Amino acid sequence: STLRAVEALKIVVVGPKSGEPAYSELCYLPQNAKIISTGNTYAELVENGVDISEGNVILNLSGNVNTLPMIVTSMPLLFWFHSGTAGLDGVLCPEIVTNEHIVVTNAKGVFSSSLAEYVMGVCLHYSKNMPRFIEQKKNHHWEKFCVSELKGAVMGIIGYGDIGQACGKLGKAFGMKVLGVRRRPELSDDDEFVDKVYNYITL
Repeated sequence: STLRAVEALKIVVVGPKSGEPAYSELCYLPQNAKIISTGNTYAELVENGVDISEGNVILNLSGNVNTLPMIVTSMPLLFWFHSGTAGLDGVLCPEIVTNEHIVVTNAKGVFSSSLAEYVMGVCLHYSKNMPRFIEQKKNHHWEKFCVSELKGAVMGIIGYGDIGQACGKLGKAFGMKVLGVRRRPELSDDDEFVDKVYNYITL
């Protein structure tokens, strides 16, 4: 409802001025939205006299609790803060948390599948001793050696959220035993892809 009430979205992008893959998606912004400034710090955002005080949205890709306070306080009309990461611990400064008018969103779930595939790739890399294969190829010297199986191995996941659950699902597909750790283990009571979930406090 807040978004509908805003006639124009004036976006301040806290991130590098170029080279960020996520920027390719910004070409799909609606007609009533425009980027008014891009930069990693307040100083970069206001270069050449750019006024960010009229900005009402922050897309945060690189800001943290040290760099964001000055940016946030310079945007009195700010009502939406979006983080390009799933985790928010490093960005939730008091200037954001104590302002009841700011809606905070994040990228929860966006990277889960990709990161889970990466994790399984690393597991296979080491269980199959891929560095040795690569070395043999490099030296043109081939000899047999034993490798491990993921089946029956234990996958320990510290932080059993969206990404952890995606890893657990793939781990189970490989026949691994999956153990997770999260603040509220009861949230995983019906999860078929984890064998046991522990509480941080009890470890």
